[in-house]
Amino acid sequence: MGGGIYLSTQVYGVPKGSGLGTSSILSGACVKGIFEFLGQERTDAEIYDVVLGMEQIMSTGGGWQDQVGGLTEGIKLISTKPGGIAQNLVVEKIEMPEEGKKELKERFALIYTGQRRLARNLLRDVVGGYIGSRPESLKALKEMKQSPC
Repeated sequence: MGGGIYLSTQVYGVPKGSGLGTSSILSGACVKGIFEFLGQERTDAEIYDVVLGMEQIMSTGGGWQDQVGGLTEGIKLISTKPGGIAQNLVVEKIEMPEEGKKELKERFALIYTGQRRLARNLLRDVVGGYIGSRPESLKALKEMKQSPC
């Protein structure tokens, strides 16, 4: 293009380490914006993959689902097969009657506890518990496998 672009971002009202996936969502918005700026169409799945790669390069340790939650509107079920570096995400929109949405809005509250939850630390603890054969970690893994979801 014979030049470059300067992109500056700022997140307001959401503290770093809040556990809300803001780094993945912000990365996703930037990636999507840059592709649009360059006139390149990408599928949602391609955007999710690029963001996941960015998260790993930046060592923020974001999960595979964070960017989906922020870039795909509405209520959804996000799943993938276990293992492997490349994840094939399946995103199912969950339709909900307007009455149900209204009730959720009335009943939900988001309260910041002040406790930071950096993804890379959480992932390190979870994987470390599994690799280290910590009994409570193995029990939780076994129970997840038995879950009907």
